[in-house]
Amino acid sequence: MRTVNIKPLKFVNPHTMRTVNMRIIQDRFQELITRAERVGLLKDDGYDIMTTDEHERPEALERENRELRRANEILKTASAFFAQAELDRRLK
Repeated sequence: MRTVNIKPLKFVNPHTMRTVNMRIIQDRFQELITRAERVGLLKDDGYDIMTTDEHERPEALERENRELRRANEILKTASAFFAQAELDRRLK
């Protein structure tokens, strides 16, 4: 990794510095991807990036799972209530 003397850059706009830093980071990231492809760590046919729909699907399934568990608890409670009522009715 390179180190840069920033003393001559003290009058540079901070936004410009952020832009330059982002470009350096992007270039470094691209180098890492290229190396990983070269050694076979990444597929050559593309990257496994989740789309928005694929990202939202697990969250939707978890939400549905919570709702179903809640509904199941309600049904269990209601079932126990009516079973007890039926036993009480038979005993009278």
